Amino acid sequence: MCIRDRYQRRVRGPQTASMSAEQQPPASPPEDNEPTRAVADVGFMPQTPEENLRAAIMLKEEGNGYFKAGNLKDATTCYKHMNLYLRHLDSSGGDKMGGMGKMMGGDERDASKKLTTEQQEQVKALLVAMNNNLSMIYIKLTKYKHAVNACNETLKRDAENPKALFNRAKAHTLSGNTDAARADLAMCDGEDAGVKSMYKRVEAIEKKEIAKQKKTMAGLFDKMNKTEE
Repeated sequence: MCIRDRYQRRVRGPQTASMSAEQQPPASPPEDNEPTRAVADVGFMPQTPEENLRAAIMLKEEGNGYFKAGNLKDATTCYKHMNLYLRHLDSSGGDKMGGMGKMMGGDERDASKKLTTEQQEQVKALLVAMNNNLSMIYIKLTKYKHAVNACNETLKRDAENPKALFNRAKAHTLSGNTDAARADLAMCDGEDAGVKSMYKRVEAIEKKEIAKQKKTMAGLFDKMNKTEE
């Protein structure tokens, strides 16, 4: 069995495309006779849309394994590498200059226009999962601007994606942008426990800010009164 076949045999298939890092079941351990792969190395060079999709799924599963183990660095590497196999298949736009087809013939070589409807949906689901997972990592790393950008990438493809809206609200909250956080939370499920908890967090931040402003104003008034005396 060749190396390529060994890696492809481990791929679970298109049904895993839309599962998040938290939902994904752990991948089966490699057989003893399988070579050790470097992080984000799929073991073959994809040539067709089907192979690019398989490579992206492999990286997603690998990234999910690292994420569950708390290895955010390697999880990030895997998720980012997914884009190498998906961006030239993405019909929603964005940077396709990295795809060899764009460089070799423009639209006639645009692979995204040759996908089936099922493949288009699979590309979308993988990109949504990739960006949602990256947003969770960036929040854990306190890189809130990066988290917001990742959520924006998801929402460009799925404007009402609940996970992206919540993660963006969380990133805004943790960075102190409570107005933006409230705008995102208003589009989330108000009955969800996580959403309710985030609203309370926003309110706490706002109350703390109001108290801080009152203290500052009180100090200014005290200075004015002493000056008048």
